[in-house]
Formats: sequence, C-alpha cells, structure tokens
Amino acid sequence: MHEVPSWINAMSIAVAAMLGLNTALLAWLLYFSSRRRRREEWLRHLIELHSLFWKGEDFSRVRSWLACPESHATLRPILRKRRAVYDDESNAEPVTDDDYALISSIVS
Repeated sequence: MHEVPSWINAMSIAVAAMLGLNTALLAWLLYFSSRRRRREEWLRHLIELHSLFWKGEDFSRVRSWLACPESHATLRPILRKRRAVYDDESNAEPVTDDDYALISSIVS
C-alpha cells in the first residue's frame, strides 16, 4: 500500500480544525446578529408606541391622568364602582352609561 506523507495528515487536521473554528465563529456571529436585530425591533416598536401616545389626540385625557393626580379624581370613584360590581359586592352601586363611556376611553 501507498503511505500518505505525514505533512498531508497534518494539513488535513489543520484544515479540519480551521473549519471547526470557522463554524463556531459563524454560529456566534449569527447568534449576536439575531439578538441585536430583536433588540432593535423591540426598541423600534417602543419608539412607535411612545410617539403614538404623545401625539395621539385620543390619549390626551390619559396623559393628563398620568401627569396630574387631581385630574383623575373623577375616574377613581367610577373605577371603584366597577370593581365592586366585578367583585359582586352586595352593596355595589350600578355603573352608569356615562361611567362606562369613561372606562371605555381608557381601554380603547
């Protein structure tokens, strides 16, 4: 049989090691690239929500509730009435149509 020179064996081992390292490096780069892309996507979504919140006219009342505790003084008793109805308390006041309109402005 014909024997393979030792330098060829050494080269094949070196090439296999380089391929293994390149594969590991590529996997590492892909992982961090996808991680960064997910983080950027989340950040873009947050920026979009933030701009909608501050520019949207529908949120003007909600913004005032967040900024000034006195401004949600009318909201607090309505939410308490709604909670009492939800908890099925026997002495719960009924929630009126106007109350529901205000509650619906929060969630929509």
